[in-house]
This record gives sequence, structure tokens and C-alpha cells, in this order.
Amino acid sequence: MYSTQTDIQGEIGAAPLIELTDDEGLGTVNAARVTAAIEQADAEINSFLAQRYTVPLTTGLVLLRDLSVTLSLERLYGRRPGSLPDDRKDRAIAARRLLRDIADGRAALGDVPAPAPPPAAAGPAEISSAERVFSRDTMGGF
Repeated sequence: MYSTQTDIQGEIGAAPLIELTDDEGLGTVNAARVTAAIEQADAEINSFLAQRYTVPLTTGLVLLRDLSVTLSLERLYGRRPGSLPDDRKDRAIAARRLLRDIADGRAALGDVPAPAPPPAAAGPAEISSAERVFSRDTMGGF
């Protein structure tokens, strides 16, 4: 996993995390719900990154942790209809835009080397084809 419950709690605090996960009213964070949100967020991250990298990644984790926290919180807030603050929504949109840019090669993960481009063929290209069937001479009467 790219982030942890501790990362998410560090972002929003304990009380809001309890509110987002404690459906049973026990007064504690439901770790299973947090883990599920992280797993879903990480799967989304990997779906973007798999276009360019072998996932899951083990480097570039500072950025990936931030993206995972952002997308996990979007999911946790989404459990309570109408509770997603505008700044969280904007962060999630920006995270997906960045992931799209990374997948398309317009942005990089920082300390993760981009995959090497395929080697170029040496020399000019050669084309071969069958003998020409139709020409001005063979089509003269039409």
C-alpha cells in the first residue's frame, strides 16, 4: 500500500477519521474501512501507472503516498453523501490529472526513472511489395 491509516489520520486528524468510518458508533476508527479505501485508491493509482511502469512501485513513494491519501480520503468522505469538502474534491481532481500526465509521459514520479524508449532501427527503412497490377498503360481503355 502506498499510504497507511497513520498517513490519513495525520492529514485530517483522529476525530474526522472516526466520523468517516465509525458507522457502529463505537467512538473508534474502523481500520477495515480505512484499509478498503486505501486499497481502492491504490488500485486506481496503479491503473494509471501500469500504462508506463511495472506496478506496484517501490520507489517514488513520497508522491504516491500523497496521491493515495488524497484519493483514499475522497472515498472515505464519499461514504457520507454531501460531506466531501470542495478542497478535497479539487485535490482529487488534481491527483487524477497528475496521474494522467504521468501515464502519458508529460510528468514524472521524481526519483523513478522513466522507462527507456524502444531502440530505433539503424539505417533507412526498406519497403517491398508485389509487382504493380494497374498502371496508365494497363488501364488505358477504361
